Amino acid sequence: MLETLGTAGLVALPFMFLAPDWRPTAAALSVLAYEVVARFGFRNWLTAHDAGHLGGIPGGLAWAGVVLLGTYAGSLARAGNTRGLRAYCAALGILAVAGGLVLNRFIPLHKPTVTPSYLLLVAGTAALALLLFSVPDLRSLPFRVFGVNALAIFMLHGIVLVTVMTRVPASSPLLVAVLVVVGVYGLCGLVAGLLYRYRIYIRL
Repeated sequence: MLETLGTAGLVALPFMFLAPDWRPTAAALSVLAYEVVARFGFRNWLTAHDAGHLGGIPGGLAWAGVVLLGTYAGSLARAGNTRGLRAYCAALGILAVAGGLVLNRFIPLHKPTVTPSYLLLVAGTAALALLLFSVPDLRSLPFRVFGVNALAIFMLHGIVLVTVMTRVPASSPLLVAVLVVVGVYGLCGLVAGLLYRYRIYIRL
């Protein structure tokens, strides 16, 4: 997964030097480039070897598209263009989610190989979430606590969850699964709260 994220950052980086208005176009081209690679056998290879993990290194092309869409939203936020940000998030969210659901009928959602239907649904959901959190009344303490160390807490949750899953049998009852989820996210919340309380901001 980390190699995919690293590749996404490297692919997106050159476009950071262009005007923000070019980034949605660059995002579409980046996603299209991955789909070309995937169609020429790479997606079948990922499926056969069970080595998806967000598309592997080539999958970084697809995720770079999501990164670029996010940086465009960030440029609107930094410019103080709240109306433009909300309009962009609403349009992207509705169109992408609808497109992903329709495309799912032909190309099923599949995270490990990053099918276009899955990517559209992820990008659209993220846009709608950003639209929701752009409402001032929702900028409450819990969101600030997790937001200032979001990537660090995300990595922590992955490490803890994988560690717990190796010790909890897959045949465990539902109650055990619920307790695991509560425990993992409770621990993440505790760590996030302590970091926020002592003003420790981890930049990765």
